[in-house]
Amino acid sequence: MTIQKLAADLRKKAVLSIPPALLDSLRTECELLREENPAVAEPIRLFRCGACFILQETTADGTILVRRFEREEDAGVFISKRIDAYDRIWDGCGCKIDYYEEE
Repeated sequence: MTIQKLAADLRKKAVLSIPPALLDSLRTECELLREENPAVAEPIRLFRCGACFILQETTADGTILVRRFEREEDAGVFISKRIDAYDRIWDGCGCKIDYYEEE
């Protein structure tokens, strides 16, 4: 799968899982704009891929997920909410992340 096909598929479905090879393509073909490293999870990365933004995160079981955003600001809001949720988990809230929830 190409990055262009991934971006098109993300127009139809809010969250997709990708293989590690496609994550490697994101890293080499797109511009990394932001990387957050929460204490209780794998990094969250935001890439600029052409005219759109693709956010990548990894679930607790190691599944690599991506989401598409049209605006960098919207991706930033998503990242802030996710970091806040991880902070609550770190503080012992007992809550869990629903990685497949559509924002």
